[in-house]
Amino acid sequence: MLPIFIDVQKIKDTPVKTDLRKKYPQFDFIMLMASRFTKEKNIPMAISAMAGIVKKHPKAGLILVGSGPEKKKYETLISQYRLEKNIVLEEWTDDPASYYKSADVFVLTSNYEGYGRTPIEAEAAGCPVIMTDVGIAGEIVKDGENGIVVPVDDAQAFTDALLSVINKKVALHAS
Repeated sequence: MLPIFIDVQKIKDTPVKTDLRKKYPQFDFIMLMASRFTKEKNIPMAISAMAGIVKKHPKAGLILVGSGPEKKKYETLISQYRLEKNIVLEEWTDDPASYYKSADVFVLTSNYEGYGRTPIEAEAAGCPVIMTDVGIAGEIVKDGENGIVVPVDDAQAFTDALLSVINKKVALHAS
């Protein structure tokens, strides 16, 4: 059995080809999730969090990158919450490093993970991470140091973490 290898240096050295800020200029804060669209990823938690976030930050955007059997469910949920202007579903990209580098925060809402490669990739690209307490949480992503770790399936803690990061950015730009 081989360990999971992530070429951190390659991610750091990869130039930005796709700038999410240019691609989605309507957003003043960009959250990114790159994932399989499957039940255990608990993406509905991120979608429902956006409903609360856009009330306070109407120009916040969530980019969901991936594919899978739950995609139609997510489209329906996005429509039910009337978040079509704030949440974008994209197919998987061959340039994830650019996405990580041009997002404000990477989010992971999984109910469980064997490891969790994407938070490591996001960290390598310099993108802060907000994630549930699964996989590498606590080992690579340390709560309060280089990211925020919230309890699994705690939608309120997840929303509060996102709002704290957004509010910090807004305060920085105001001063």
